[in-house]
This record gives sequence, C-alpha cells and structure tokens, in this order.
Amino acid sequence: MKWLWLVLGLVWSTSALAASKEPLYVPAPGWVAPPAPDTPSTAAQGAPFQILVGETQARFGADVEEVYSRVKIKVLRPEALAVGNLTLQWNPATDDLRVHALRIHRDGQVIDVLRSQKFMVVQREQQLESAILDGALTGALQIDGLRVGDTLELISSMARRHQNRRSETAAAFPTMGMSGNYTVRVS
Repeated sequence: MKWLWLVLGLVWSTSALAASKEPLYVPAPGWVAPPAPDTPSTAAQGAPFQILVGETQARFGADVEEVYSRVKIKVLRPEALAVGNLTLQWNPATDDLRVHALRIHRDGQVIDVLRSQKFMVVQREQQLESAILDGALTGALQIDGLRVGDTLELISSMARRHQNRRSETAAAFPTMGMSGNYTVRVS
C-alpha cells in the first residue's frame, strides 16, 4: 500500500510540473495591458509586407514566467503570402503554448481563422544529427485563403515554469525603416 501512495505521489508531482503537448486555445491572460491603438503608418517603397503592430509583454513570477505576443502584418505583395505559414515552438516539459487569437482583417471584416483551422503538432528534433534530443514541439498552421491586402493578426503567449529561478525574455525590434506600432512591457 505504501508503494501505491508513492507511485501516485510521483505521478501527481510530475504531472503538476509537466505542461501541455498541444496548444491551448484560451483568452489572453488578465495581467496583459490593453493594446495601444493602432498607429497609421506607411510601408516602405516596394515592401512585400508591412508590420503594423509588434507587441511583447512579459510577466515574471516566483514560479512562472509568461510572455505575451501580438503581431499584425499586412500582406502587400504575393511573395509575402508566406507569412500565413505559421510555426510556434515550445517545450512540453516546461511550457504551455497559449493561442489567444488568429485573425484575418479584410475589407472591414474580421475572419476568425481558429474557427476552421488549428495548429498541427509535430516533433522536429532540430539537432538530431548531433544526437541531441530536446523534446521541443512545433505547432504548424498554413492559413487557408490569405490574400494580398489582408492583415494577419496573431495573439499568443507562452507560460514557462522555472527550471533555475532565472527569468529572461527577448523582444524583436523593427529593422531600420520599418514603421509601425511597437511595444515592450515587462512586469
């Protein structure tokens, strides 16, 4: 009987630490500050796409760090339709990938992509040739029906349980000449 309690305790404790092997489709966390209003901007001459919004918010807690991301990209030329091939990577041992929204803004209408499509999960071991297995998962989604003139909006976050009690995050700032609304907030 003692062994049964020990096994149940181990299963419970490891499942409490394990994260999700599938993306979670949930609303944005309550700690996220409301988005700044979209700022009108113009695309660089001949650019295939325009980044309208690039937003990163991070919250570091005692046991979990969360990073929220929102991006809006306008497709200006056919070669930019590849922005509709999305991949999101996470480690299921420590991370929860949360997808809050995936939308296409077209001619004043908003199309909820997640109503008809979900991310397919694959395990692509990136360092297999070096005999390194990291267990990372990739969520892949190729958006059906994306057109030139559409604006793609992806809102997601990652919750990571601490392994070493150190928190970190990174935010990508635009390259020179790319106008848009860029926000970074850390709490």
